[in-house]
Amino acid sequence: MQASGNQLLSTVGRRYNPWQVLGEITRETFGQIITEREPIAAGDDIPVDVGLAHLAGRGLATMNDKATAALKAYLSGGGFLLAEAAAGDRNFDKSVRQVLAAAGLTLKPLGADSRVLSGRIGTSGQGFTVTAVGYTHALTAERIGKPQPLLFGIYLGDKVVGVYSPFDTTFAQTGCKAFDSLGYAAADARALAANIALLAAE
Repeated sequence: MQASGNQLLSTVGRRYNPWQVLGEITRETFGQIITEREPIAAGDDIPVDVGLAHLAGRGLATMNDKATAALKAYLSGGGFLLAEAAAGDRNFDKSVRQVLAAAGLTLKPLGADSRVLSGRIGTSGQGFTVTAVGYTHALTAERIGKPQPLLFGIYLGDKVVGVYSPFDTTFAQTGCKAFDSLGYAAADARALAANIALLAAE
């Protein structure tokens, strides 16, 4: 897991600088400063000044009791989580849902009227409208006739504490190609990520 104060951190790796890409967008468009922190080991406490934590991976997702408790404490204290299946990995998608459920979190689909997709975030509603998107080559055929992004709100009780994406947004926003990656088109991935960053900063 990676986390940051007012910044998104990625398990994708620094080679592609996904948060630098996002940081440029949020700074130029919204005046929001994003700064990245070092990854936080599973089970370590997530600092209270972390604006948004990022949980992503491929393969089977696992989280021990200590890590589960740390995540729940962070979210209970006002933290926000972006969870996603890196490259749209199917095994991670299935297993991370179980991990989130074990932490007492529930997932609810986000519709076109949600703030993440409508962009109605903050007092001025300054986000992007992202109700129809494009996809990476490997995902395009599967999503024919389904232009709306597939995202889920992460809830702790009745409170929204994060967003989960079964498709890749972090790596996809860089525009770099990866074989068999199931994700959003770069511009749409950037818009979604920017909206999530704005929501986390509220």
